[in-house]
Amino acid sequence: MNQARLQQTLADNSRAMSDMIMDSWNKKMASDSRISQARHEATMGVNTYVRTDGTTVEHSVVSDHVYQNQYGDTVGVSGVGIDPGLIPDWTEIQKL
Repeated sequence: MNQARLQQTLADNSRAMSDMIMDSWNKKMASDSRISQARHEATMGVNTYVRTDGTTVEHSVVSDHVYQNQYGDTVGVSGVGIDPGLIPDWTEIQKL
């Protein structure tokens, strides 16, 4: 009985350690991905924006606001954002 409990405890501990290692690895990979993306953006002088369909588009860092129309076209604007009432067919999209 003690042997069975010991084996179960060892198996539980092994699974827990494996889960912690995988969680740590996944966090490291996500961090590496963010660093790589930031390095790319800095080198190219762009920021990455997420379109409404989930795809991404890059615009110059001088663009303070980026808008998308119904066809997926994008335009970057420097300075103050545009009043949505003036451009009803365009939607502001956010940085990644």
